[in-house]
Amino acid sequence: MDFYKRGFEFVPSVFTKDELDAIIAAIPELDPANPKVMGGDRSYAIRSVMQCSQELHKAVWTNKLVGVIADHFGKNVFLTKSIWFDKPPAGNWFVGYHQDISISVERKAEVDGYSKWTSKHGVIGVVPPVEVLERTLTIRIHIDDADNMNGALRVKPGSHRSGILRDHTWFTEEVECPMAAGDVMLMKPLLLHSSMRSTTNKPRRVLHLEVTDMELPMSLKWAEREWILR
Repeated sequence: MDFYKRGFEFVPSVFTKDELDAIIAAIPELDPANPKVMGGDRSYAIRSVMQCSQELHKAVWTNKLVGVIADHFGKNVFLTKSIWFDKPPAGNWFVGYHQDISISVERKAEVDGYSKWTSKHGVIGVVPPVEVLERTLTIRIHIDDADNMNGALRVKPGSHRSGILRDHTWFTEEVECPMAAGDVMLMKPLLLHSSMRSTTNKPRRVLHLEVTDMELPMSLKWAEREWILR
């Protein structure tokens, strides 16, 4: 599969069961009132999760994952965003086709080409110039098996090559992305992707990471800029 042509790739068995257990153990138990938490009585999504636990860094940046990133994106990359997703029955939701077009920054600053500012769950977001998104790699670490019963992603191959889309209906090819626990999915943020509601009690936990090698203008700083542990 041509990753840069299709916009996604599956890398099997990147993490062992013991390594997944270490990631799970390192996920913090946050108070639902914490602004980083998206959910009700349980943390089914946590923004900036890598900032909440130093142990999580040690568990995530295994030699194998760092090697996968280097093979696809080079060695001089750093983390810019992290989100923990848990799709249990009580936190079940459908997400239609969309692109990930917002980046997280430390504070708002008026800079040409940066627009549509938001502030959600304690995180400041902004839509950057398209070249910033094109220089970003998304890494989805699957903690559990994901299939058509518990909300596996669906993607539209090649849709990342047309910039930020106003109309995506003309992308008709759709690929479902079943994954096994320990697998990693690599994708470009501009790839159209969606997630169905879960129809089973099986969990679907995913650690979503974004990395880049591109610095922001001087007046802006990445909210989670951290070098990958080696």
